[in-house]
Amino acid sequence: MSYVQEALQTYTTLGKKYQEMLTLNEAMSTRMTVVPSTEYLHTVNDEGRHYTICFLEKKCSCGRFQVNELSCPHAWTVLKSKYLMPEDYCSDYYKPKSVVMIYEVPVYPSPDRKKWNIPAHVADEVVLPPK
Repeated sequence: MSYVQEALQTYTTLGKKYQEMLTLNEAMSTRMTVVPSTEYLHTVNDEGRHYTICFLEKKCSCGRFQVNELSCPHAWTVLKSKYLMPEDYCSDYYKPKSVVMIYEVPVYPSPDRKKWNIPAHVADEVVLPPK
């Protein structure tokens, strides 16, 4: 099954893989407690460790919320306490409609390498791998 077909047959807000990750984060959030500071800033107690979540910037001090752009367990705890949908705080890239939109644009294959028109100053450039 192609990505587009899978996206079209998905009835969840997020794609299957990301919905499963979000569900796992929800399960991990059950043992955590929330201490609100402001409307957007909250502290989550996770078995003695404290994490700060800022919904205005979509950040958590654990780093997962902003890197994955998926509600981490700490963000889940706060969202659940405020009766908000965690899917609304996830990147649009994880949503099936985005997958369908990506594949709407045709991608044409490059011509044979022998037909490429590469300027001499570019062809002579030596590119080394990163350190």
